[in-house]
Amino acid sequence: MNEVIVTGCFGFIGSNLVNKLSQQDCDVYGIGNGSEKKLSHNFISGYVDFNNLNKLLKLMKGKPKTIYHLAGGSSVGTAVDNPFEDFCKSVNTASLLFEWVRVNSPETNVIVASSAAVYGSHSGGKLSENSRVNPYSNYGYHKEMIERLASMYRSNHNLKITALRIFSVYGNGLKKQLLWDTCNRLRNIENSTTLTCFGTGNEERDWIHISDVCDGLYTLGSLGNLSPSVVNMGTGKKHTVAELISLLCKHWFNGQVDIDIVFNNLSRAGDPFSLVSDCEFKDSLCEKYKVKLDEGVAQYVNWYKQNHE
Repeated sequence: MNEVIVTGCFGFIGSNLVNKLSQQDCDVYGIGNGSEKKLSHNFISGYVDFNNLNKLLKLMKGKPKTIYHLAGGSSVGTAVDNPFEDFCKSVNTASLLFEWVRVNSPETNVIVASSAAVYGSHSGGKLSENSRVNPYSNYGYHKEMIERLASMYRSNHNLKITALRIFSVYGNGLKKQLLWDTCNRLRNIENSTTLTCFGTGNEERDWIHISDVCDGLYTLGSLGNLSPSVVNMGTGKKHTVAELISLLCKHWFNGQVDIDIVFNNLSRAGDPFSLVSDCEFKDSLCEKYKVKLDEGVAQYVNWYKQNHE
């Protein structure tokens, strides 16, 4: 049985990946902040550091085949408000992990979560792994720093590290960002006939369902030496924010949308206009993405209503 480690194992992506790996031929171990969610003796509640990684190694029968490093900052807004805290959570933690792998398990395949935020703001068009990296949010800069560290450890210490640039991931259980915020507002809209939303509505995103992200992560983890240094994780399909909010309203009101959706034309610090993937390795990661946006949004609205109404 393959032994793997998931850092950030109690987070949105991490917990879904743990479920995916557990259904495969994997013996899963994890580190994350979530003592109330402790899954088994294989999972440690705490930070990613040498001490906790060594504890996991003692529990394992051998060295981990793959480490999925998903721990770290996960919010553009939080990184704006607390840049040093986000740096410590993201860059410092990745540095500790890479060094631990170099010393203790140099044959391990490491998949580290980066973000499409490293590309910065683009006026439009799809982004390939070879597109210029030009972050401008604190969050994007920190992800780029992680990628540079990964490149150093690959080049100078022959570690097998893949940086996964994840685009706009969503799905049941996500309690932040656009889908969550919009559902919260729809829940409290009462008798209003207008839903006022942030931005222009023309912002372009590549929405990818969490189940497809986990499928791609699992595939990457099995590639070993064939795993590329950088991979985009997106569907390659462009949808505007206005389209997504319209889908949310359609499923919220069971197809009978009787409110006006307006945008305030304000923008948040660090939010780019367009982030859409053109993944060179897409076909090797997933034969095809299984969850279409309309289907995924419907699932999300149903999940939200079942748990919050």
